[in-house]
Amino acid sequence: MLIKVLLVDDEMLVRNHLRSLFDWENQGFTLCGEANNGAAALRLIEALKPQILILDIHMPMMDGVELTKYVYDKYRNIQIIVLSSYDKYEYVRDTMKHGAIDYLLKSRIQAADLIELLNKARSTIESGLHDQPPSASQVWSQNGIRLAQNQLKDWVLGDNERSAGLDSLYQSLKATGKQILVVIMQIVNFSVITEGYSDTDKHQYIRSILNLSQQALGPERLGIGSHIDQGKFLLLLSVGQQHSESLAISELHDSIERLGKTVNMYLNVKAAFGYSPICVQHSDIRKYYHSACAAMEQNLMDIYGCRPYDSTRNSNKSVSLMTINITQEKDLLSALERTDKEQTAGILKDIFEQIQRTSTSPGSIQMIVSELVSILNKVARKTGIEQKSLFGGEFLSREQLNQYNNLEEIQSWIQGAYFNLTDILQESRYVGTYSKYVQQAIKYVNEFYKHPLSLEEVAEKAGITPSYLSRLFKEETQTTFTDYLNQHRIHMSQGLIEHGDERIKDIYGKVGFSSYNYFFKVFKDIVGMTPMEYAKSFETRKKK
Repeated sequence: MLIKVLLVDDEMLVRNHLRSLFDWENQGFTLCGEANNGAAALRLIEALKPQILILDIHMPMMDGVELTKYVYDKYRNIQIIVLSSYDKYEYVRDTMKHGAIDYLLKSRIQAADLIELLNKARSTIESGLHDQPPSASQVWSQNGIRLAQNQLKDWVLGDNERSAGLDSLYQSLKATGKQILVVIMQIVNFSVITEGYSDTDKHQYIRSILNLSQQALGPERLGIGSHIDQGKFLLLLSVGQQHSESLAISELHDSIERLGKTVNMYLNVKAAFGYSPICVQHSDIRKYYHSACAAMEQNLMDIYGCRPYDSTRNSNKSVSLMTINITQEKDLLSALERTDKEQTAGILKDIFEQIQRTSTSPGSIQMIVSELVSILNKVARKTGIEQKSLFGGEFLSREQLNQYNNLEEIQSWIQGAYFNLTDILQESRYVGTYSKYVQQAIKYVNEFYKHPLSLEEVAEKAGITPSYLSRLFKEETQTTFTDYLNQHRIHMSQGLIEHGDERIKDIYGKVGFSSYNYFFKVFKDIVGMTPMEYAKSFETRKKK
């Protein structure tokens, strides 16, 4: 059973540091809440029933000394660890008199030291436990928040009926109040941001978002927050005691706006929000959840710059996500293998136009973008290219992507990464193998093969005579310059044939040949079949 810990410190940076110092749950602890002063901590102690407090000495409203005295009188079983900015015993002496087990200097907090004190507190807690098994109410009290998050998720998704435990939580948490606003927060590009994360890293990232939500909204406002899936969070907010519904909604809107700014400031991500009308019956939360989801999806589509998504088509039933199909994936892999930027750009354009045409759901958009990044990383790993090298250069970095969420900008970012991989693949095939003059010639052919090219033009670009380039090229590549140029052009034409968007008789001009007859002859000499035969052969292989 995890030991519940409450953080009490008026400095958000200190709380963030403590939260990320180590994996709390792996050590047998869970951070059940955070407060920025002693008065707020008292309310959370009543609601959350923590077993350990980590608290600061100097805080507004009620400092750590007063809080320690109060806890010592009212909650003698709670263990207290004190944080101090001063290396003098007199500052923490009063807290030690009233039950604090030890103190740590803020400037010297190390994971090992804090874990040692937490284990010391755990030993005291466990030594005082009764031998008989805990009652159901005790179990609920100790694990209520975490259990409620899971039950809430299952309930709104329709995986089970609302449990008595969930009702107990609503009644026991003062923050939820009698009136609730159901809010959905979707982290934009969550799938792309976390695509390379381990399960542990992703879990910690999700926890940090929930913790920031708690801090931004405050314990009196946020009742429960639960991660649903793929960066979608369900937040139940207390409406409070406002008599005017419009005034209550206005205040809640300000709270949601503050949460969006906080998430953007501390995690460098954007979030789309949607919320329901005010809910007065807890039994209606599932219905209001779907209403909030629909509102969030419309806001997210505005961010993406897409046509509105009709969520009513898919209400109350499970829908398969639209994803990249097998043909599109094979075409992308084939274009990358040929280092064909034009075909790559064409495939990506088709995919994003399909998103625009079909009013794709926000969840599907995130899935598609994640799959495109996954294909990119798959090729990079296979060819030994460092993945981080794909996300630099003149286009958006992975971090910058968090701030550029319009679909056109995302498409540009994806295409930039694919082009970067293409350039690296091209260079890796001849760098270190050929002399600098032959490298320059090959690179020039790869870039300008669609245009009329001659040995003389390429030699001039390389700064040597045509005869010298011809001799070097034949010695190093075992083929003539003209043969290499024709082979590359035919290789590119195969990609256009496979993609199927061009008439075969129109392809020759797009790969640099001056006539169809010459293209036909060279294609058959190199491939061993005519362009039409190759197209039929490819279609047959694709169906298998």
